[in-house]
Amino acid sequence: MRIICYTNLSTSPAYLDSSKVSNQNNQIDLDLYYLIGNFMANSIRVDTIDLGFLNSGNYSLGAYAYSYLTEHPNFNSDTAYINFKVARDNVGIQEEINFQNLKLYPNPTSNLLNFTLKDNSKAINLEILDVTGKIRKAAQFSNQNSGEFKNSIDIYELKNGIYFCRFSNGKNEVVKKFIKE
Repeated sequence: MRIICYTNLSTSPAYLDSSKVSNQNNQIDLDLYYLIGNFMANSIRVDTIDLGFLNSGNYSLGAYAYSYLTEHPNFNSDTAYINFKVARDNVGIQEEINFQNLKLYPNPTSNLLNFTLKDNSKAINLEILDVTGKIRKAAQFSNQNSGEFKNSIDIYELKNGIYFCRFSNGKNEVVKKFIKE
């Protein structure tokens, strides 16, 4: 996670000399050290600080800005506090086991991709997606045997690479990876 810091300093020129981030028990301390010049003029700084990966939860952030002149060891400081929440949603293609005994074979394959799937739905939809999530092929299959789908799809025209099969019956969905040679 990154945070953007807007800092208004009363002297210029100024730059972020160093920063330190510490995170303990969802309390994040951010120390910002600005080296400032000798001119008395407002200087607005915009800096991006990397806080690292944050798990889901509630956080408190204390931002401590210190400014100093190279000739003077004395520091001026200012502090700001915020509370925020990090929420994580599942993104991307997720492999879930909602259907029973889904099998893709052969894998890798070059022409036909076979599948068997136990499900009591009347029909299932199959979408083949590339690694960017773009649908490259789609088909619908009817339940031939009571509770089981057994069929194949021609993938000859697909370029070699990694693909995903997304099966759905309107209520459940499952995604499986396969390789086209």
